[in-house]
Parts: sequence; C-alpha cells; structure tokens
Amino acid sequence: MGFELNGVSYETDEDGYLIDLTQWSKEVAEFLAQTEEIPELTEKHWQIVNFLRDYYQEYQIAPMIKILIKEIMKLMELNKKRIFQNAI
Repeated sequence: MGFELNGVSYETDEDGYLIDLTQWSKEVAEFLAQTEEIPELTEKHWQIVNFLRDYYQEYQIAPMIKILIKEIMKLMELNKKRIFQNAI
C-alpha cells in the first residue's frame, strides 16, 4: 500500500501509517488528513500531532490513552467535569 505526493512514493502499512517515519513532513500530514476527510489541520490539530511525534521519538511507542487524553484536555483547556457534563 502507499501513495504518491509531488512525485515521491510513500509506503504505508495496512492502516495507512507511513512505514518510513523519516519521510514524514507537514505536507505529508496535510495530505493524509485530507484522505481522512479533514480539509485543514488547525493549530490544535498541530499541537496534538506534535505531541504524538515528540512522545514517539522519546519513548518509541505511542502514549497510553490516559496520557493522550490528559494532554488533549490540557491543550483544549478542558477539565474532567466539563467533559463528563458534555457526555451526558
């Protein structure tokens, strides 16, 4: 599997993730977002993308969901009470 962008071929796994992480770029991320029907990555999107990339570079693993949600809550200036109120 894979795709081509501006004359460069990118290999992906069965879930659409880049095989070679050194090929990642902002342009590639924007292309992949569009394939997921996200027309534009906002500043909040980039904060989350950068957090995930930094975490992976440091630990070589994706963060546990608890860590990810905590970071998203911080970035979005949310608190647990507000999240649970909106869920009901």
